[in-house]
Amino acid sequence: MIYPRNCWYVAALPTELKAGDLLPRTICDIPMLLFRDKDGHATAIKDACSHRLAPLSAGVYQDGEVMCRYHGLRFGKGGKCVHNPHGQITDALSVRSWATVERHDLIWLWMGDIKAADDSLIPDLSFIDRTPAHGKFTGYLPTKANFELCTDNILDLTHTDYLHPDTLGGGGLTRAKEKVKVEGNIVTVRWENPNEVAPPALDRELDRPGSLANTFTEVVWYPPAVMKLCVHVEPVDPLNGSPVESVTMHIMTPEGAMKTHYFVLSTRNFRTDDPGYNEALGKFVNNIFATEDKPMLEAQQARMGTGDLWACNPALLPIDNAAVRARRILAHMIEKENNGEAA
Repeated sequence: MIYPRNCWYVAALPTELKAGDLLPRTICDIPMLLFRDKDGHATAIKDACSHRLAPLSAGVYQDGEVMCRYHGLRFGKGGKCVHNPHGQITDALSVRSWATVERHDLIWLWMGDIKAADDSLIPDLSFIDRTPAHGKFTGYLPTKANFELCTDNILDLTHTDYLHPDTLGGGGLTRAKEKVKVEGNIVTVRWENPNEVAPPALDRELDRPGSLANTFTEVVWYPPAVMKLCVHVEPVDPLNGSPVESVTMHIMTPEGAMKTHYFVLSTRNFRTDDPGYNEALGKFVNNIFATEDKPMLEAQQARMGTGDLWACNPALLPIDNAAVRARRILAHMIEKENNGEAA
């Protein structure tokens, strides 16, 4: 096993799963089908009919159930076969299902034993729920790179000074020298830039752009790959307006060893009542990831040729501290689960 199972992964954005939709999605190398049951709840089942393994995603949605287009078997909530036009319904006709929870504008999926699913282990992201509708936007970026490689990209934000110098960077993070803290299985990395001009994307939101501000940048990593990136900018001169802050979730769900479902959910405390601005900002930020981060990550992955970074014997720098700690925690989680299986 190369992925931890006893944890929650983000499977989809709610906007991807409207009533009547059939959403095929491979997670941790397992083909799944997401749809909404009769009550409107997100359901995840194996994307293979129990009879002849035909993909159920090629089937037909019927009132909260999915009909296989090969021989007409129908499946509902929990993967149970609810109709067999050729005979009796038996337990053998059911397909595997996974626990799902819709919370914080995200659809979460528990990869392990469905009876062991514990939704208290979903990180508390209630700030998302408190953000006005026009103060947040989402994005989905399928990326041909290992999910831990994508995670490294957010846990070392010094890359923004070079990959995004005119938008998200500006040199401050390289100068700041990060501070890393580990509490249990949670890794926090923080950069502080007092008395400097803020990064361009937030500097323009101050009353007097280009003036001095105190900028605090923090990333909190929750296993397996849920990251909360907060940038807080406070003007040195209080007459320069109120502090501005953005909090963006970067969430990596492995599709396979070298493919990742990259979800973005961004909130802010400024201009939260302007739908036009919100839409434009969402396009702007998602375009940065699509045209700068994604090509770089995919180029890295192509050069590596493997999902195992350590097999490539990379040279490490102090800026890799948080990413290495997160990787070690993840490896320990996987080792514990593997030992439990062996026992």
